[in-house]
Amino acid sequence: PHFNKGLYEFAVSKMYKEDATGRREKIVPVDKEKVKELMKKFGIILNNDELYDSVYVYSAAMADYFGRSIPNEELLAKHPLTLSADDAVLDLGCGKGLTSFAIAKETCAKVYANDLWISAEDNAKRFSGWCVGEQIVPVHEDANELHFDEGQFAALISIDSYHYFATKKGFFEEKILPFLRDKAVVLIGIPGIKDEFSGRSEELLADWLGEEAYMFQSPSVWKEIIGNNDKIDDIETWEMNCFDKAWEEWFATEHKYALGDKRFFDTLIKPYTCFVGIYIKLK
Repeated sequence: PHFNKGLYEFAVSKMYKEDATGRREKIVPVDKEKVKELMKKFGIILNNDELYDSVYVYSAAMADYFGRSIPNEELLAKHPLTLSADDAVLDLGCGKGLTSFAIAKETCAKVYANDLWISAEDNAKRFSGWCVGEQIVPVHEDANELHFDEGQFAALISIDSYHYFATKKGFFEEKILPFLRDKAVVLIGIPGIKDEFSGRSEELLADWLGEEAYMFQSPSVWKEIIGNNDKIDDIETWEMNCFDKAWEEWFATEHKYALGDKRFFDTLIKPYTCFVGIYIKLK
């Protein structure tokens, strides 16, 4: 199904975001032409965009505080997913499901949206409201203790979450690989540190990130962390091009965390960090 103007306005009437003080504010419907201009500016293309679909995605992103759509767009543009209705995709660390929604709208595949901090019940209500409740399965599990069938997924995508639970060598091989079928594709987009500062994240980023600074690894280190299992055909890691766009999008929300990050942007974030893209193809 697609969103006509009436359905879009009804859906947006149920959406909220937080301002800089944490107070809830209603999302205001936006003009369709404004969204088209923004998509053109940032080079965003939705292949299955009809009626008010793209306008709804924009408003849903506002409600989810952004931070996910630009890295997601670059990953899928660089390595498009070719999926059928018989395929299953795991969105690992899905948050409120914006990436899951995008995959569901762009493909015919079944999407399993897993997150530890957002309940399956909350996401189920959200997916139902987005008219994708039959295509997206909400899951609430720890990434270290997943309960899926062996070889279940044709693809895995993880945006802005993989670094929270997967920095130890062996994690991919032990916790993720068993659930992927032959020729499966993995796409990961996460914040990290530039290759030239590899191994120095705790030294350089502690004032901003505190004890979480160790999570920011460089593209070259992430390639080592993933490992060289015999089932892996190809691994590619790179510094993503979406850095400026993603931060511009995040700061535009004026969320309290965005305002906090902004204080460190010129001194720490921009000089030392990047967004890391990871592409893995199985044999």
